[in-house]
Amino acid sequence: MLSAKTTRLAKNCPEDARELEHDTENLVFRSTISALAINSDYTNRSPEVRGGKLPRGLVNVVRSTCGVYSNTTTPNCDIITVSEVSSHNYADKFARLIHYDAVIDQLSAGYDSIQTLWNPNIWSPVLGAGGALEVTLSYISKYQLIKLQHKVTGHILLYGSVHLPHKNKRKQAWAFMKDAVEDMKQKHDIDAVLIGGDFNTSPDRIIEYSGNNLDVALTEEDGPTTQQNGRDDNFCIIQGCWTNPFVDTAIYSKETVFSHYPIAATLQYRE
Repeated sequence: MLSAKTTRLAKNCPEDARELEHDTENLVFRSTISALAINSDYTNRSPEVRGGKLPRGLVNVVRSTCGVYSNTTTPNCDIITVSEVSSHNYADKFARLIHYDAVIDQLSAGYDSIQTLWNPNIWSPVLGAGGALEVTLSYISKYQLIKLQHKVTGHILLYGSVHLPHKNKRKQAWAFMKDAVEDMKQKHDIDAVLIGGDFNTSPDRIIEYSGNNLDVALTEEDGPTTQQNGRDDNFCIIQGCWTNPFVDTAIYSKETVFSHYPIAATLQYRE
């Protein structure tokens, strides 16, 4: 099932808190784009993130991985994907704590929500009619696609947060997502496509399913992204206004509060 829906944008950051790296009327160009992906394990098995501790636990994970801007709680990364979110209320609180704008959607019954967050100093969401954020969502393929505009360059990034299904549905999920991305690229002026999260498959299979039409941040040689030695989590980019391959990647294997390790990737802007 593929649906295009509109979601009212939740702006979680007061205006004064947005003036961190630069004020919005005097934007400074940043040559890199950085992204972080966290599978937050909907069971919340670890005591540090169980129940209402999840929002602060996610903040601590962000601090210990990508870090924060000096004297702030705002992450030193531009976009964040959080999959397997156990509560929309916890997700909203996490976004407020780090002063990011965000959208969250439930991908299946009971749990498995996914959240995309972005730094409002760097990105403006591309809004549809009535000032609503347009989200392309699939309950089968389990992804969330949104369009973000880079405030300095004006380039449009199509960003996808994913928690692709297990086992036999993965190839079908990739086909659905690939069709959705191509459809959006034809209908909109898209400059680059970045997808991140839990792919539930190996880097080699990601490339195979995509038809060799993308670059992955993490390869088989980079090691596991889960405590069970899986290589499920990744970022991938389709050729656009950022250089390929990724200029920096990280697997935070010492961060074991969740069963998946947080991962990060950095892109260099093409001059």
